Parts: sequence; C-alpha cells; structure tokens
Amino acid sequence: PCHHQQLRLKAYGGAAGMNRQDDRNNASFAYSVNMLRLLLAMEFITEEEYQKIVQISAGHYGAEKIYV
Repeated sequence: PCHHQQLRLKAYGGAAGMNRQDDRNNASFAYSVNMLRLLLAMEFITEEEYQKIVQISAGHYGAEKIYV
C-alpha cells in the first residue's frame, strides 16, 4: 500500500481498505448534503423534500450510515 493508505490503516484500522471510488462517493455525498442544507436554510426546499433527497443521494452514492 502507498504511504497514505498506510497512514489511514494506522489511524482508522479497517477503514483504510476503502478505495478511491469510495472516497469520491463519500465526499460527493457530503457535498450534496451540505448543498441541500443550504437550500433548506434559504427555504428553497422543505424539510420533507430535504429528507427525501438525502435518502435518494445516499442510495446513489452508496452511503450506508447517514449522520446529518
């Protein structure tokens, strides 16, 4: 494994096995949730719409655990 993977293995144990696509998906999901929060705060979407879109986005990006 490369240097960065070795550091992650030390810091996070099994989580270091995530590949680059998992990293991209996690980052994309976090970005989309933050954009949705912004739209919610600006009252462009409702809480119900926010919750539905978060679930759709989680499915699209393969997010297993959602902490929002």
